[in-house]
Amino acid sequence: MAGISQQILPEDVLPLLSRNVFTLGYSSGKPTEFLILLDRYVQQARELVLLAGTDQVIRASNCDDVKPLLQVLGYRARNCGQGKGYLETDNPERAFLTINSGFPLPELEVTIQGGKRFEYPFAPTSVPLLFAESDWIRASTKRTKKNRTELIDVFFRDPSLARLYFAVSRLDSATAAVLQQSIGVAKLAPYSAVLHFYGAYLRVRSGRVSVPGGIGAESAWKDLVGANPESPAEFVMRLLAKDRG
Repeated sequence: MAGISQQILPEDVLPLLSRNVFTLGYSSGKPTEFLILLDRYVQQARELVLLAGTDQVIRASNCDDVKPLLQVLGYRARNCGQGKGYLETDNPERAFLTINSGFPLPELEVTIQGGKRFEYPFAPTSVPLLFAESDWIRASTKRTKKNRTELIDVFFRDPSLARLYFAVSRLDSATAAVLQQSIGVAKLAPYSAVLHFYGAYLRVRSGRVSVPGGIGAESAWKDLVGANPESPAEFVMRLLAKDRG
């Protein structure tokens, strides 16, 4: 649904998601159909996680306890408890999400016909995150709804921050760590586009920014940028701000 292969490594999930948000999620400043649908998938998944409970299994065994699940899925039961019972669409928008996400409706239909109990494992998956989630959330200038303040919600509302995440993910780990500790996500946020285009060329080694020409060229770079490569935080910030990188 997010335009990401299921074969990728866990550590690539958020970088690719953030890339798709800022490249496909907005047009002329407005959310595209891609982002609107993706947001709906996420919200439906959250509702299903709540139904799964602490044991992370969605269960239904009779006509009464299947109702909350059907409401989330966008369906209703007809002739529930009878051999000819069946499911029909109640909310087309939700039903579309249910079908496209591969939810096992045939097995659920067997249950409403009086068959075996429906059980479907449904657990959230954790993926690696660059830095702390709070670093990214605090850096956003876009407001989200009070009950939707996780990082994925912030990315959906703030494509510039999503772009910054993708840009930082392309840095080597040592350089990314130095920038996070010495500058911070909030100060880097205004330069997400510049970091996206040029950030992969940044290198911080042994407390100094690696510049073209090596150590012998550092004085020339100091004059050009207005900061010493031996001071990574100041040098990088001035470099990003100078002529848009």
